[in-house]
Amino acid sequence: MEPLTYDGTRRTMTLAEWLHDMETIFRVCHIEAHLQVMLASRCLAGDAHIWWLTLGDPEIPGASWANFCALIISRYGPLPGEEANMPYRDPGIYNNMYMRRYSNYVVAWHAYPNESMGHCCQRFQDAMLPYIPRDIDRPKLQALHILRRGLPPEVGQYTPPPIIEMTLDNMIDTIMEAEIRAHML
Repeated sequence: MEPLTYDGTRRTMTLAEWLHDMETIFRVCHIEAHLQVMLASRCLAGDAHIWWLTLGDPEIPGASWANFCALIISRYGPLPGEEANMPYRDPGIYNNMYMRRYSNYVVAWHAYPNESMGHCCQRFQDAMLPYIPRDIDRPKLQALHILRRGLPPEVGQYTPPPIIEMTLDNMIDTIMEAEIRAHML
């Protein structure tokens, strides 16, 4: 899992997205409160990382996530007048997007007892694959394979009338009819 890093730029949405990204990772992966600041500080880069190291011990045991957010916002937060120019993002859509992005990571966050690292990595890889529906229309799938491998010359002789507006379904049906006719000859 590779969370985003924050490099200390003064672009407001970058800091807001990074903080939201980290909070989502903490919520989805059930990171305990005493580890949140330590894990977030390891995702700092550039000027932000140097700034955090100059504050003292970067892994302060009593530091809370709220204090960390307040410190970083006071240092790298928006300048006066920048908030008015920020684009509005619906929090419902934004939260759902991040939850979908990180919910797959939960599958492989912990290995099962006595599970090999290769099997754990395979589960993680499988969780990242898109969902493929199980009910597949076989004739249309065959027609798509015909399109992929190229049409036989007999099928190319049939041209649909120009009046018909071709959609993907119409085109597949036309190809299937033409191939059936070609095999009947």
